Amino acid sequence: MIRFPWILADDLSGALEAGACFHAAGWRVRVPMGLLPESEAEPGELLVINTESRNLAPEQAAARVRAVTRWARATGRQLLFKKIDSTLRGPVGAEMAALVEELGAKRVLLCPANPATERTVRDGVLRIAGVPLAETAFARDPLWPAKTSRIEQLLGNQAFPATLAWHSTGGSLPPERDAPDCVLADAETLGEVRQFAALGLREGKSVVLTGSSAVAAALADLLPGHPEPCDEDGIGQGFPVDRRFLVLCGSRHPASHAQIDSLSSGGLVEVHSGHPEESPAVAVAAIRRAWTRGRGAVVRCDPSASHSPTKIAPWLGAIARLIRDTPPGLIYLTGGETAWRVGCDLDGVDWIIRRVLAPGVVLARLRCAEGAAVMVVTKPGGYGDATAMREHL
Repeated sequence: MIRFPWILADDLSGALEAGACFHAAGWRVRVPMGLLPESEAEPGELLVINTESRNLAPEQAAARVRAVTRWARATGRQLLFKKIDSTLRGPVGAEMAALVEELGAKRVLLCPANPATERTVRDGVLRIAGVPLAETAFARDPLWPAKTSRIEQLLGNQAFPATLAWHSTGGSLPPERDAPDCVLADAETLGEVRQFAALGLREGKSVVLTGSSAVAAALADLLPGHPEPCDEDGIGQGFPVDRRFLVLCGSRHPASHAQIDSLSSGGLVEVHSGHPEESPAVAVAAIRRAWTRGRGAVVRCDPSASHSPTKIAPWLGAIARLIRDTPPGLIYLTGGETAWRVGCDLDGVDWIIRRVLAPGVVLARLRCAEGAAVMVVTKPGGYGDATAMREHL
């Protein structure tokens, strides 16, 4: 049993998603809000550190990775895994280079595939539901548009060399280079992801295992078991959601808005489509009206209008701050940046993971300052079909 394990992620929804895989295997998992945890981890507790660097410049992201890695080494912690976005959004190359240097590793083992959410890699091409990445909605991502589907090119554009060299049929790694490099996994099945994760465990500290939450799930299954988690919140297999819930959608991905449309068609929620230039008080008034009528409330940025993506999360965070005195029974957040900002505006201290509701969708207890707490569901923006949100609520 590893006494002080940790995982590194670049956004909050990814951190919760990876941590939830270990929670499901019986680990005690905590995701601090701060870059460096204020309280010490208990032996056997898994810390998942979020650098919140997905949308930073490469040099800024690398600096955060260096800071937290130096802290972890100084406190005797062992890195299990580096969680990245399965579509390789963010300054992935800069963060991997910083990790390799700080840990003295020889190479990165990279597996972005997540077959459970139809993200697969074959012959170095990343596909979503069989469609090459650059031909999907991710090609129009406002911050990290996918201009190519080839992972070698994606990383090459970030000045980090990648070698397409591992297949499940081969099972061995290529010879090491003089300089640190990246070995990319072809994977279309969970079995192939598991084989690659096992390979990373065998290589140990000489490599940095990096990839999607599917890698986290494989690691949790491969590592020694832990006691079953106690149900400290009394949640069990179900959780109480009264009609006074709140959905804050910070994602501009079409999938999230299709889910909201499906949710609203049942008549159980009222949707407010606003924009960051609008006063948060307008959305709060709409939320309170919905609750008064016994319905859930949804706030999203109007999908038909064009707004700076960097302004959406602060707007939603300001809305959450205005309802702190009368919090809903559950808050449902889409997008990692939204989850992070709302956590900050609610004076969050850390997240205690409770359960996975669906691939990538996590139920957690956000512990706030002065002993307050709120139950939160987080979902990456592009995950799920049109009925996903309705099924979770």
